[in-house]
Amino acid sequence: MRILVWFSLFLLVLGILISWISTITQEFSVMDYGYGKIAFPPKYSQYYWSVLVAGPPRGEVIVNGTVIYKGIIEEVQFQKNQFYVYAVNGKIQPYADLSPLGLLLILLGTGLGLRSTALALQEKYVKESFEIEGKGLTTYLAKRSGNLISSLIVILIITILIEIKSGFTVIKAVQHLLTFNLGNGIYGVSVDSLLLTSLSFTDLLTGVSFILTVYLSTFLTLRAYSSKGYIYFIISRWKYIGNALSSWVIGIGLLYLGNFLSYHHPNFIFPVISLFFPYIGIFANKMLFSIQTIPREVIAKGLTREILMYKHVMGNLMLVTLSTISAAFVEMLIAEFLVESIFGWPGLGTLARISVDSGNMRTIEGILLFYSTLVLMSNAISDMVYGFLDPRVRK
Repeated sequence: MRILVWFSLFLLVLGILISWISTITQEFSVMDYGYGKIAFPPKYSQYYWSVLVAGPPRGEVIVNGTVIYKGIIEEVQFQKNQFYVYAVNGKIQPYADLSPLGLLLILLGTGLGLRSTALALQEKYVKESFEIEGKGLTTYLAKRSGNLISSLIVILIITILIEIKSGFTVIKAVQHLLTFNLGNGIYGVSVDSLLLTSLSFTDLLTGVSFILTVYLSTFLTLRAYSSKGYIYFIISRWKYIGNALSSWVIGIGLLYLGNFLSYHHPNFIFPVISLFFPYIGIFANKMLFSIQTIPREVIAKGLTREILMYKHVMGNLMLVTLSTISAAFVEMLIAEFLVESIFGWPGLGTLARISVDSGNMRTIEGILLFYSTLVLMSNAISDMVYGFLDPRVRK
């Protein structure tokens, strides 16, 4: 079981690392040349332009070694035929396509790590070895995979209907989805490029916040249940703070507080605090008050405190966590949309706000499709991980 613990830690570190790598930006130029009275820009929309971080790419027309135009990317007319070089300059995120993998690794590592750590503690203190049983696993995984596929098909059908409503044929709509080609969005950049570059920053923010929320909540729950002291008092009332002060409310307060500190620009720390602070209390309180009371017959057996805590309490706690962890992940993704907009964090939330302001429905459609797929994948991964580690879940 220790191998699973270390493996889950490896997945978490790898997921955070991949998410960070996907946010790296670098200068990039794409050029084309020609001859005539009109300078046509080269194809540039397919590259991963980091428009939310460095702004949209800019056009530059060079004639006889002299820059005669520099501005938005558009056709440039000349008074006579001449040779020209058209360059599109800006910053790209060359590894933005790794962002979905980073988010899924973080979710997988969190779920696997939480469950395997609990089982490792049970093996250490309860002296009971745990073996993964294969009975019913194939059927369980097949059912969950079937549910995932059927849900994805429903989403695809709805998206195809929206495409047809927009004027595309059925064949063209299916082709767009299979190639994930939703056309161009804001700034003339392709929608898939906008989504992947934004998801990179959403990955990083969600990953750190989600890991802190799950592990700190579980630790505080165990401490509160075992001590019944001040930690229990804090957790039992923290839920009111979390419910009353949403992430976006805390974000606005921190942004206002930043005016009196050295914090004068969007950063990583305040958005993370805005996300995990309310959810720790809600998550821990939900687990704390869902743990079953240890039966008196079990206590009367004279079992040690370690056996009571790590076998009976933690065993029930993991079942509660099973039904809560995926829901908490989805709730945090929703809250992050507002937090990103408040702090100007260049994620999906900021992209959604800009797309709504500019009326670019293609980008909004892509965000909804992307988000729905992420939610379904997160639920499927959580179910499969716990079904793999806990035979009781397969029933």
